[in-house]
Amino acid sequence: MLARGTVLAGRYEIIEKIGAGGMAIVYKARCRELDRYVAVKVLREEYIEEQNFIKKFKAEAQQASKLVHPNIVDIYDVGVEDEVYYIVMEYVDGDTLKKIINSTRNIDFEKNMKIMIKVADALNNAHQNGIIHRDIKTQNIIITKDGQVKVADFGIATATTSSTLAVTSNAIGSVHYFSPEQAKGEKVDARSDIYSFGIVLFEIFTRSMPFEGETPVVVAIKHVLEEMPNPRDVEPNISNNLERIILKCTQKNPNDRYSDLTELIVDLKKEYVELRGDQNEDNNAEEIFSAGVVSQELEQNRNVAKQDENEGVKRETYIEDLSVNKSEEPIAEREKEIELMQDNFIKNNKETLKDWKNITKENLLENKVQNKIEKKMEEDLPNEIIDNYYDKGDKTVYIGAAITSLIIISIIAYTGFMFVKNFEKSLIIEVPNFIGKDFNVAEKEAEENGIVLNKKSETYSDSDEGIIITQSLEPNHKIQKNSSIDVTVSKGVEIIIVDSVVGKEFGTAQLKLEEQGFKVKIDTVLNSEKEAGIVLEQEPAAGEKLKRTGIVVLKVALGKDQSEVVVPTVIDISLETAKKVIEDSNLVVGKITYKPSTTLAKDMVISQGLKPGIKTKSGTKVDLVLSNSDNVTSIFGTSENQNQTNPITETPVIIEVPSVIIANDENKKKIELEIKPIIPIDKVEVPVMILLISDTKSNLKYNRVCNIADFPFKFTAEGKAGDIVQVYIDGKVQIEDVIK
Repeated sequence: MLARGTVLAGRYEIIEKIGAGGMAIVYKARCRELDRYVAVKVLREEYIEEQNFIKKFKAEAQQASKLVHPNIVDIYDVGVEDEVYYIVMEYVDGDTLKKIINSTRNIDFEKNMKIMIKVADALNNAHQNGIIHRDIKTQNIIITKDGQVKVADFGIATATTSSTLAVTSNAIGSVHYFSPEQAKGEKVDARSDIYSFGIVLFEIFTRSMPFEGETPVVVAIKHVLEEMPNPRDVEPNISNNLERIILKCTQKNPNDRYSDLTELIVDLKKEYVELRGDQNEDNNAEEIFSAGVVSQELEQNRNVAKQDENEGVKRETYIEDLSVNKSEEPIAEREKEIELMQDNFIKNNKETLKDWKNITKENLLENKVQNKIEKKMEEDLPNEIIDNYYDKGDKTVYIGAAITSLIIISIIAYTGFMFVKNFEKSLIIEVPNFIGKDFNVAEKEAEENGIVLNKKSETYSDSDEGIIITQSLEPNHKIQKNSSIDVTVSKGVEIIIVDSVVGKEFGTAQLKLEEQGFKVKIDTVLNSEKEAGIVLEQEPAAGEKLKRTGIVVLKVALGKDQSEVVVPTVIDISLETAKKVIEDSNLVVGKITYKPSTTLAKDMVISQGLKPGIKTKSGTKVDLVLSNSDNVTSIFGTSENQNQTNPITETPVIIEVPSVIIANDENKKKIELEIKPIIPIDKVEVPVMILLISDTKSNLKYNRVCNIADFPFKFTAEGKAGDIVQVYIDGKVQIEDVIK
């Protein structure tokens, strides 16, 4: 295999492997000179010493390069470099017709007919240039993403004057489309392509194959001996005329088929007009396809079909009008046909037999050889197939034909070596689960299991780079060996540059970031300057790189807070503590004035502008009146002149304050509070202060520094109904309740 980055002829840079065939491996590459993608077909290493294969490889390029048609894959270049033989072709991005048929539930007759007309037109162009495709099948017909039809892989195509049978291991996959003359090793012409085209017609309009079998040998023999099934028995919606077209294409005798594709195309276009339901068939056929005169035979068949439908006559198959029932031929005639198959094959393929080069018809059929093959055939072929053609006493005649077909198909499959072993390679296997595995590891595993793993595409995902994330066939699905499976490989998590959203409205910013693939987290910020909903900050910042699905944090303005809050009491506490209490309540410290006090030390709050306990708007200013008196001892400790800087005593102090509530007062009420620990993580003790607010006067009921071990504890406050109890822990209001 060629490594990624390999450059051929100084211009074709290999990107990835996209397919493999019997003789070659196909790569996607980039032409550096023309800056376009191309497909490069490289001859397998095991064949570079084989002059016959090299000759055929070169012949393919020479023959196909002559063809210029919109429905044929173009050949750009051919060459050899360091024993690497390659062909440069048009890169076609699409799916094979086989894949489309298998993935489509309903049959679109009109669309399918348009496709097949274009395929026929491409083949007709090749035939007019003296080239027979020889490998027409749905795997070699590609439908691009924009609906173009391309016929690919003239891999065993040869000029009509050349050898009559090409050798390729692709035959195993192609046997379902073989013409009888291909299976028998006889000389083929354009009518062989017409037969294969008819098989494709059957498949696209019935979504099934006309002949199936446990091994390729069985399928090949059915092409030679078995009657073609009626398409309408499989798909009743097929018209009588379309059925007759298919059956005429697939006659056993080439002379009973269409003589050329021009005649076939006329009938296909006429049928297309009927599928469209156009009223003026002749005029529309001319306008749509510029078609010639419609086949007279088809016109007669169409009239017969209409008459049959009107009169209720039972439908007769077209095959009965054109061929003789082979199963009724005398045994002597069948023996002659078998001898002719043997003679033709040996005559036309002696050079490909290698170790068999001295073989003759006589020693081919010696008892020693025949018995060995006959035993194998009887193991592979069920008796009921044989009994369909002959009486049990005549099995030897059938086995003779089967022996020849086995040898023919085996040699086509792999140059004549060990034909029995080659068919064992077509055994049914189960598809492994490749998802989650590294592509290189999975590719090796696939090769060991006889599967070709194609890297169909690469995409970004949460999986690591190089990991397979999807496969075209489900695990445990049964397939034949040498089948292909398409996989999608992860390119890893995509790294994206974060866009700037600062200053944008939150909804717009979130949508923009989510379109980039990011997740968005919101932090709200109270901000009176910016309009509510505007993004103030983002993290990561604009221009930084982040993995797709990463988180971008946005700080969004709430605007000016208009919610209501309860005014706390700040009387009898220091200015520093009062500021903290006011700001924590979403209020603002207003005007500060001073006056003398006989009871409060300097900078202690004497009174406040808003009554404690009332509700007001967030952001409202609270004016304060402070003491400017010196040498006054407060309830919190000594004055500043006594070198006491901390208003909260470090040692626990219980201060008894005379209650304003008379014990015998009938209005006296009690309230019990549970003080729970609310301590910052970096502290082990905090000051606790409990105030009783009665009217506009505050009474300090509790003041001490509490250790974390002191919590929780209960405190009973006494007062009259309507009094407010506030509990400050570390300078913040943590509990506020009303005595009822």
